Amino acid sequence: MSVMRSIRAFYNGCNKIQYKLFPPVVLLGIVLIILRWSSSPPAGRVWVGQGNEGMGFTQLDDTDISSYIAGMKDSRSEDCKNEVFHGLGSATVSILLDFVDHEFYDLKLTLEAILEHTPDELYKEIIILDDGTGHDNVQNDAIKYLGQPKFKKVRGFRSEKSEGAALSRFKASKMATGSILVFISSQTAVNVGWLEPLINQVTQNHKQIVVSHSDALLANYRYFRTPDSYISVFDWTLNTLFMESDDPAPIMKMPAMAGHAFAVDTMYFNSIGNYDEGFGRGGGENLELSFRTWMCGGSIVKATCSRVAVRDALVVQKVQSEANFRRLTELWLGQGQGQDFRRTAYRIKEIDAVEPESEKQNRVSRQKYLSRTTQCQDINWYLREAAPQVLRVPLQSRHFGKLRAATGYCLHGQAKHDGTGQLTVCRPHMYEANMVWNLDVRGRLSHEDKCVENDSGQALIKKCQEKPVNTQIWARRPDGQMQSFVDNSLCLTHEAAEDGSHKLILLECPVEDDRSTEWSFIKY
Repeated sequence: MSVMRSIRAFYNGCNKIQYKLFPPVVLLGIVLIILRWSSSPPAGRVWVGQGNEGMGFTQLDDTDISSYIAGMKDSRSEDCKNEVFHGLGSATVSILLDFVDHEFYDLKLTLEAILEHTPDELYKEIIILDDGTGHDNVQNDAIKYLGQPKFKKVRGFRSEKSEGAALSRFKASKMATGSILVFISSQTAVNVGWLEPLINQVTQNHKQIVVSHSDALLANYRYFRTPDSYISVFDWTLNTLFMESDDPAPIMKMPAMAGHAFAVDTMYFNSIGNYDEGFGRGGGENLELSFRTWMCGGSIVKATCSRVAVRDALVVQKVQSEANFRRLTELWLGQGQGQDFRRTAYRIKEIDAVEPESEKQNRVSRQKYLSRTTQCQDINWYLREAAPQVLRVPLQSRHFGKLRAATGYCLHGQAKHDGTGQLTVCRPHMYEANMVWNLDVRGRLSHEDKCVENDSGQALIKKCQEKPVNTQIWARRPDGQMQSFVDNSLCLTHEAAEDGSHKLILLECPVEDDRSTEWSFIKY
């Protein structure tokens, strides 16, 4: 049967197998049914940027995709280009992609890049799961596009309804037959030599998730090579973001992953519970997988030589769904031998901690399953062994994170030699421990053992006093102004000096809005 006919047969509901959500130990397949669809972009055009608000991606003609991919700059280092590939051995590789609705038009670039930059002998199959698309023309475009002879290794499946990335990837993994699973987001374009480093590492250590390095696709497909030192971490709002490692290397341990492109041994992946099927739309599934991998006997590493360009790579990945946030928090941030970090996460994110009964039952079912099938450490172990870079929020904290002026500059933790506070351009996408400040319940504004102090009308960074003194107390007003306790007519101000420096000073609090005196915290 041709690819065209097999995809049509899929859409017409052949080989029907009932799929159930729980328990995860029961692996039953997917209902293959026909759905009603509605509209799509004009035929022959790639509509990109759906869900990437404000990123400025234009449409590419189908005929332009191949030339664009062929022109992608090889972003590997010379050492990476000379890296020896050890071969597959007895392993086989399944590449897994999923989409819903108009994400299909983004997927075309992803799929073409895979074909262009992946030797055919390295992979057994490409699994594409349509996660319950509801548009007529998208179905027709997918059938026509994937019916081309070059997609002879593509196997297409459709889900009964759209239930989010976690369940979509779970389903796709159950259709795969490879001993290594490679998950790829439809927001990516793989580069030259991307797959070999992943295979090398997975075959050497079956209990690792191996992640590609994320370069950035900027507006209108400008390719930006990100530094090799970038790894992914999380903060206490459960965002996933970059930080710069002090020790870049070909293989680097990472506390977390964003999930854009990674490889994992199939048997190991199933042994730790695969993707958590209880996560609906709204994110968090890849951070949950990160916690579980580390805490349950595995590890996450980045193969720097595997380069994948990602749309919105420099944008912080957030958990948008409150239900997903609660599930992630309750599963993995609970009390072990130390601090209970659930309260920390709920307080900083400002999310209701009360689980509806259906959420709780579902989550408890998952916990019971994991307790039967895995042996896991707690969050304190994880922070100590896997994520020592992540700062712990002080118990008496009111605000914790980067202190940002409305001018776009953030207060650095390192003062100038004369004690003056210095500011640098904020990078919200970067986790920078040397930029994190804590405003506690008493009003002290501190970074490590240093506090901001009103020293006779000057804002200086000085050693925190054991007992709070009034000169180190600040009041943050609703309009964002930071008033000195000893003289509430004075406010912390960002001064852009004529010599190009940016420093922290005290000025009389303005009556009208003034961006240089308006401060907010980028929550960590």
